Amino acid sequence: EDLGRPAPFDVVDVGAGPGTFGRSLRAGAGICRDALRLTLVERSPESRARHDPATGASLVDLGQVERAHVVIANELLDNLAFRLAVWDDGWREAYVVEREGRALEVLRPLEPGLRQLPTGGVPLGARAPIQQGAGEWVVDALRRLQRGR
Repeated sequence: EDLGRPAPFDVVDVGAGPGTFGRSLRAGAGICRDALRLTLVERSPESRARHDPATGASLVDLGQVERAHVVIANELLDNLAFRLAVWDDGWREAYVVEREGRALEVLRPLEPGLRQLPTGGVPLGARAPIQQGAGEWVVDALRRLQRGR
């Protein structure tokens, strides 16, 4: 409704797994059923093999998507790698190194561009994820939107 009922109505499900969400979306599409053009994006060949062609197109990478009105990434952003800031009388970045066959956490100075974290009242040992990969992914996904979300 917000987009003026575009036809086709392009919805992209990224990190689609075996396509369960896409099948549910197609089944409950209601008034947009005839206009719905669903694309499932999934890297895993095993999961892609379970995509039903009746649900929608199946692609390996978001870069293959030319346009979208809605991009869904249910749980995808939670699974992207992130960096970790730790408060130790100032924000530092945590790294894991191997020493004598053991994994150890070490703290190094945080890069100047990553210092947007709060500094007042932060308890010693507080941790904050720095999700650069998720931010970059969202920017890339937004570029694919014609208009939409």
